[in-house]
Amino acid sequence: GFRSEEFAPTKKPGTFRIVCFGDSSTFGIGNPIKDTWPSQLQELLNSRFPDEQIQFQVINAGVPGYTSFQGLQHMRQELDRLSPDLVMASYANNDFWHWDKQTDRQHAERLAQSSPVHDTLMNSRLVQLMAA
Repeated sequence: GFRSEEFAPTKKPGTFRIVCFGDSSTFGIGNPIKDTWPSQLQELLNSRFPDEQIQFQVINAGVPGYTSFQGLQHMRQELDRLSPDLVMASYANNDFWHWDKQTDRQHAERLAQSSPVHDTLMNSRLVQLMAA
């Protein structure tokens, strides 16, 4: 789910959809939804242009802890479905946490190979039979 008001995947006519991808700063961790910057942006745009034939819809697609690498994967999964008119991305602190000198891609590959689900499946006779 997203941290925004409920919305239909298909935009209504006259809607200008902005999708905001990012980390905990975009998500607004610790703040009510109305205080997140994507929510504030939607309120600002709709109040500044009240007589226009367009309604601004801003979707908060932020995920706490995500890096720009994870955010790119998230964008690839969601862009076609959401059909945004504008995409905003904000990633910062998480990209600089190199606690073990590995890149984010290396972390993702290592985690995918050593997850309990992966290990269980690789030891499953059914999976081994299907792979043969």
